[in-house]
Amino acid sequence: FDKASEDVHKLTYKPSNNELLSLYAHFKQGTVATPPVYRKTQPTVLFIGRAKWDAWNNLKGILCCVITLLFIYN
Repeated sequence: FDKASEDVHKLTYKPSNNELLSLYAHFKQGTVATPPVYRKTQPTVLFIGRAKWDAWNNLKGILCCVITLLFIYN
């Protein structure tokens, strides 16, 4: 998982926004686990913050070991 996390920064292409959201969500679920109950609504990054929270929240309840495997093999 740690190596996969580092390798993400070495990609030779720019991932799409959906791929980035998926990577973010899997990383957060694998390291922090369950997202906070509410969305943080900071005005400057409102849209991006909500998209990130939604992507992470969609993985709520999935075991950490499953998420880390999905992160590694995606």
